[in-house]
Order: sequence, then structure tokens, then C-alpha cells
Amino acid sequence: MYTPAILTFAKNTSADYELTEYAEPENGEKWDWAENNRINVNNLGLLTRGDAMVYYFGTAPSNGTFQTGGMNVYLTNVAETQNEVACSLIKYIPGATLRVLGYDKSIAYRPPGSWVIEYADPSKNITIGISGTGVIPITDDLIGLYCADANTYSIKFEKYVVRGQFYNGG
Repeated sequence: MYTPAILTFAKNTSADYELTEYAEPENGEKWDWAENNRINVNNLGLLTRGDAMVYYFGTAPSNGTFQTGGMNVYLTNVAETQNEVACSLIKYIPGATLRVLGYDKSIAYRPPGSWVIEYADPSKNITIGISGTGVIPITDDLIGLYCADANTYSIKFEKYVVRGQFYNGG
């Protein structure tokens, strides 16, 4: 059995969230969620979790496929993308993953094996073969997708920052 509840949080002077209100129905009282004007999300006109994420954190994570050097790269939890001349900067939310879906001759301009998933610690680097990769967590030490033949990055990664602080999920 579930009990509806109202929880209200406020940002304190340390930029953390504190619980400022908690309420449950009393003595068999029934709440009509659609008409209860104390629910902040409804008051704001927010319809989805994504809307709430944008309101509170400035972004809603999304998934997407990026094409690079003859491969499709599938990413999760992307907060923001900045496209530069030869490289895309992907700002990610913790929990993000990447997966190279495989080499596609019809869009290829660099051979398989010339692409590396590069980390700050070179011993963790992964050479991308013709069949792509499995799902790889995007971590703080992941630099990006690097093409050794061209001596350039096609995708770089950076943790998404919310108002001077890192977004830690939610």
C-alpha cells in the first residue's frame, strides 16, 4: 500500500537542499492530486521529470547518437553539446555511458583501430575495433574519442556543472 505525501525542499545558504515541509493525509483524508495546489511541480506547470530537471538544474539529460569517423557513438545522460569545428564537447551528467555501435564503411573516413577511447591514465585506453564496444561508463578521467591517424579528438567529455557545482543525479 502506498501513501501519498508532499515533500518541499528549499536551497540553504550552503547551496544544499533541505526538507522544509512533509505532509501526509490525516484520518482517512483523501487527496485529489490534480487539484491540490500545494504541490510545487503542478504550481510551476511542470509536466514531466525532464521539465523539473530543467527548472531546478538548468538541463534535462538526454540520449543521442553521434557520428564520428565511420562509427556511430550512442551516449546517455548528455546534459549539453557544444559543436566546434572538428570536435564535439559533450557535457555529461554522472551515470552517463557511451557505446560505439561499430564501424560503418558507408560513412567511414578513418579505418577501425585508429580510434581510441582515451583516459587520463593511458593504461585504461581502449582501441575501438570494427565491431565497436560494449557499454562504457563515462568517468571523470575519460578525455574523449581520439583519432591517432589524424592526431585529433572528435568527441571530448566534461562533467556538467550547475551554478558552480557538479550535478550529482536525482
